[in-house]
Amino acid sequence: MKTSLRLLAMLITAAVLFALSWYFFGRERPQEVAPPGDHSPEKQTPEASKLLIGTWKLIQMSGRKIPEHWQITVEFTVDGKHIVREFYPDQTPEKMKSELIGNYKLSGTTIIISRPNANTERERRGEVQIESISEDELWLASGWEDERQRDQFRKVR
Repeated sequence: MKTSLRLLAMLITAAVLFALSWYFFGRERPQEVAPPGDHSPEKQTPEASKLLIGTWKLIQMSGRKIPEHWQITVEFTVDGKHIVREFYPDQTPEKMKSELIGNYKLSGTTIIISRPNANTERERRGEVQIESISEDELWLASGWEDERQRDQFRKVR
């Protein structure tokens, strides 16, 4: 009798694991809507480096609007500094506020970002693509081509 119950428990566990795996990894995801405008690199203005300078507020991330009370900004300075500031008023005091400072370099439509890694002495590096930029709106894309994350920003100052 115990062997039958163990076998039944193993089958139920396997079925649950299979269902969860399918839900998180196997199901079809809705197609993301591309941001408005022409995003080909050759259509970028030569003024992209000038337009990028300033503070940008995150409006939506991967098609999902950011709650209004969240304050997530990215600042690009003239001297190559990249500063990410986050403020979540509904979090605990230690998770409420953060600031990450690094450097950036613009190469065509690619922003190459580097900053110190808190856990090691090595520098963390990453790249994002400018899909569209104007005086008041910025669309950035990052990640693998088939899992592209597109983020929309509005210029604060």
